[in-house]
Amino acid sequence: MTIEQIRQQVSRVKPLSRSQLFRYIRALKIKPLGVRQRPQQYPAATPQKITVFLGLSTDGAPSMLQLRAEKSKALKARRAA
Repeated sequence: MTIEQIRQQVSRVKPLSRSQLFRYIRALKIKPLGVRQRPQQYPAATPQKITVFLGLSTDGAPSMLQLRAEKSKALKARRAA
């Protein structure tokens, strides 16, 4: 999938710019397929990985971002008590 195809798929759930998309790809450490290509090709599961990362997935599984947030809240609550 190209960057534009990924952006169109993710934009159905959450509007985002190209720069935001590149930030998410970098944060998830998603590598392009093969060597340098024009246009650059990414794995077909990239839009799903990004929506799960953002916590917008419909499969019901929490994202790592949500899990880390809950852990942080729990640790703060323990320190306060």
